[in-house]
Amino acid sequence: MHCRECGNTTGPDARFCPNCGTPVETAVAADPGVPSPVGDGRYVPRQLLGTGARKEVWLATDSRLDRDIALALVPGADLDEAGRNRLEREAKVMARLGDHPNVVAVLDVGIEGNSHYIVSQYMGGGTLSDRIADAPDGRVPVADALTVATDLARALQHAHNLGVIHRDLKP
Repeated sequence: MHCRECGNTTGPDARFCPNCGTPVETAVAADPGVPSPVGDGRYVPRQLLGTGARKEVWLATDSRLDRDIALALVPGADLDEAGRNRLEREAKVMARLGDHPNVVAVLDVGIEGNSHYIVSQYMGGGTLSDRIADAPDGRVPVADALTVATDLARALQHAHNLGVIHRDLKP
């Protein structure tokens, strides 16, 4: 069961949520398709945003600060030591790059059970693929395309200035 107030997992015999004190009667059964909260119940996944080679990215709630975040989950059982090192390096690089208006900031990282997670800003508005699909005849207006390309170039320049080469660029 998950607390309806903070998302924390409650024990079967609990009368109150151990995290926020909400009565268990308000708890809801976990959706089997949605992962359990991580970060000691702080980060509560709600909706799958996308998947990559090794991770799933979820729209989630930071229950402590009551805000939307993006939560990247990487099953740790599939990671060897080299994979864990790559994930930690990725999080550190992302954190260094986050001080730029065109780069998503990393807010937290952690390991819980067999899952590794990276918490970052949630940037609403959909993907570039969504924008193209929604555009008449699949053609984004030139002014919009130039804005996206300019923002992307600025983000890449920022990364390159810090010695980071992005090897997995995608919409």
